Amino acid sequence: MFEGFAVIDEPRGGRRTSTATRLEPIFEPPERHIRGARHSSRSPPREADAKLCHTLARELKNSGVRGSLTWELSMRVLIAGAGIAGLSAARALETKGIECEVVERREQPSTEGAGIFLLGNAARALGDLGLLDDVRSVAYPIATQRILSSSGSVLNDVRTAEVWKDCGPCLALSRQSLAAILQSSLKPGTVSYGLEAVSTASRGEKRMVRFSDGREREYDLVVGAAGVNSPLRNAVFGPSAARQIDISCWRLVVPNNGEIDGWTAMLGNGRTLLGIPISEAETYIYADCRTSEFGDGPVDVMKRLFSGFAGPLGPMMAALDPATAVHRAILQEVPAKRWIADRHVLIGDAAHACSPSMAEGAGMAIEDAVVLAELVAKGGPIDRILEGFHQARIGRVAWVQKKSRARDKLRSGSSTIRNAVLRLFGDGLYRRTYEPLTRPLLP
Repeated sequence: MFEGFAVIDEPRGGRRTSTATRLEPIFEPPERHIRGARHSSRSPPREADAKLCHTLARELKNSGVRGSLTWELSMRVLIAGAGIAGLSAARALETKGIECEVVERREQPSTEGAGIFLLGNAARALGDLGLLDDVRSVAYPIATQRILSSSGSVLNDVRTAEVWKDCGPCLALSRQSLAAILQSSLKPGTVSYGLEAVSTASRGEKRMVRFSDGREREYDLVVGAAGVNSPLRNAVFGPSAARQIDISCWRLVVPNNGEIDGWTAMLGNGRTLLGIPISEAETYIYADCRTSEFGDGPVDVMKRLFSGFAGPLGPMMAALDPATAVHRAILQEVPAKRWIADRHVLIGDAAHACSPSMAEGAGMAIEDAVVLAELVAKGGPIDRILEGFHQARIGRVAWVQKKSRARDKLRSGSSTIRNAVLRLFGDGLYRRTYEPLTRPLLP
């Protein structure tokens, strides 16, 4: 139950005084001058607790006491990983009054990934975090998604607002900018860098976590958000969940030469070249190929594979400075399934990494955070909360993975069939693929 209530009385003179002693005979609050009530049970607050708080507030008002009666939740939450998923989860929980700790094995914020494209559902989730305006202020609006052949012929051209108008805008920005906005929204000291959660185990009604510095601590909830190769996932659910999908990629940022003004992809024989403006000065480039062609991913291989593409993107590759900073990756998938255990849940790429063909990696991670925080704040036993989270998320993330595989198969298959399909049915395929993601996250 509650440790105690405090009522903030506001007499007509405006001076505020605590009247917590009015409730002493009932609750014997151990502290004075506390605004609200702190819930300290091992489970989040129940609906009955909130109703009790409101009933007391009404009775106090009827007795002539001016002021307010509130309650807040006290539980210990650990988030392992300070990427998009982990930072979003921390922000989402904080907006619900739930403080948490975030640990990240890297010594400083990551600069990997170069750029990021956010579709309308991701923008909506950022709005739920109260950060959409901050993101829009530094992002480049994307009004079109255009697919070309490697020779430059237009295969499909979609106006994004036609699908996402009731959900949110499509935006592109640097990954570092998004991470910085998320982190700056948190209370100072929330994230500890250079510290990793290496193992976890159930211990009574808590979850024990062992850290890389040898310390152990207990938590009410542990959220695994450390990416596709999550050590906590391997420790709790077993190794080898992630599998390679025979696609390797390069990600980089180049000067914006004004050649493209929206999301622009060019498709070759088993190769994809994508350009997205992320500002007036910069363009994010993503390029992928079969892993057998990738080797160690040197820049000269990328230039050889893509410099033969026509404009607008091929010439960018041909003119690429060999010293350009490039992020390389062999892509992996983590099959979406029931990634929950006793007081432990996986989110983001740790739970459902997949090919970037749907451009939904960040969107699914931010949605995970919003839904998890909403369910935790509603209260109830942790196991029921996590089961509810699984049921709310599994359909959407499985859909994204299914459609990512289908898009990968289409773009890597026969160019004749692929080009015909995109020309004839591209608009309808886009709408049918993304319309389910415009629906509400929770009933």
